[in-house]
Amino acid sequence: MPLIPFIPDRKTEKRKDPPKFLRKLPLNLRNKKPSFDKEIDLSILMSVLPSPRDVFERELEWKIDDELAKLAIQQNSSQI
Repeated sequence: MPLIPFIPDRKTEKRKDPPKFLRKLPLNLRNKKPSFDKEIDLSILMSVLPSPRDVFERELEWKIDDELAKLAIQQNSSQI
């Protein structure tokens, strides 16, 4: 007899946590499905999403940290 894979229905399926940016939204806005005929309130969206400058600065810090780590590894390997 072939095995039948278990396919969970919606009731037994685990609910996933909403993404971080959705957790900051008020509950009444989280579950709304997007409708393209209405305008999105940009002030709400901008208050939730990080600014492009913050994202750029964070990525730049990560790149600098990576380069410093590479230099430290090179110096340690050359001393041995």
